[in-house]
Amino acid sequence: MMRNAVPALGALALSSLSMWAAVALAAEPAPPPTTSAPLAEPAPPAPEPLALVPSGPGFSLFMARCTTCHTNDLVLQQRLTLPQWEKVVAKMSAWGARLSDDQQKTLARYLARSLPADAPEVQPRLAPTPASASK
Repeated sequence: MMRNAVPALGALALSSLSMWAAVALAAEPAPPPTTSAPLAEPAPPAPEPLALVPSGPGFSLFMARCTTCHTNDLVLQQRLTLPQWEKVVAKMSAWGARLSDDQQKTLARYLARSLPADAPEVQPRLAPTPASASK
């Protein structure tokens, strides 16, 4: 009796598999999801951060030494006096920025001239979030 049961179980499994395959093929694809709110308009482009920093003596040092570890936006948010910039540049040099004494002076003067303590603030640029992420 067991000998007849094995082919019967195989046939049952095969027919069951065939039925599920037919159901899967016959099923209609789900409609694409609809959004109830329109997509947010893209924000107007922010000025390029480097447009806020003038070229001149110290610019190449800024690009070569400061932006190795820091984003432009981070540096451009700073507003310091010359003595404060001198301290920051000396600290960064002590932490590994490769700057000679003359380069430190040039960079501090450049930053104090480009990003003085009395300059208007620059807000960091935030990456836009998709409209669906705000829900």
